[in-house]
Amino acid sequence: MGRLFPFYLWRPGKEQQDEVLKEGVREGFNYPNPGATEGATPSDLIALSSPWVVDYKRVQVGKGSKAYEEAKAALKRWTHFQLGWAQVRNPVGAGLPVSSPVQRFQFGHGCLKGHLLAGEESFAVEWDKEDDSVWYEVMTFSRPAHPVAMATYPLVRFYQRQYGKDSSTAMVKAISNSS
Repeated sequence: MGRLFPFYLWRPGKEQQDEVLKEGVREGFNYPNPGATEGATPSDLIALSSPWVVDYKRVQVGKGSKAYEEAKAALKRWTHFQLGWAQVRNPVGAGLPVSSPVQRFQFGHGCLKGHLLAGEESFAVEWDKEDDSVWYEVMTFSRPAHPVAMATYPLVRFYQRQYGKDSSTAMVKAISNSS
């Protein structure tokens, strides 16, 4: 097993981030079954059993094809992560489009060895053509994988729940601002 990712009390610079990412990619994922959130339901993830904690948030962000396209674009820009207290710098260039009476765009990412947590997050926008509603969804499974996360787990869980709320608010705001 590789070394643990460094824990910074400040936002690391781009060079530090690149170094940590490069080592994480070399070491690989820190959990079994990468891709488990693809096409999964919260019940599917709960069936993974302990010690995984499952979080799920779904909120309506608009109506119609224009709202769906705007929500998809916002998801690709990682609008749901640009919250001030949580940020990601790598936008997504691909996703999993799914078409049926429900059109869905989804992607996920997983934790690499050495990360504070083990697990995976999945993000989706969905357009239900039967009622024209557009939804944003975030689904995760995780557990502590670093001594800092274990020692501060109640705080970690607070921020995980807060992320679901704040990312949903950011997506609703992004769609309503573009209309």
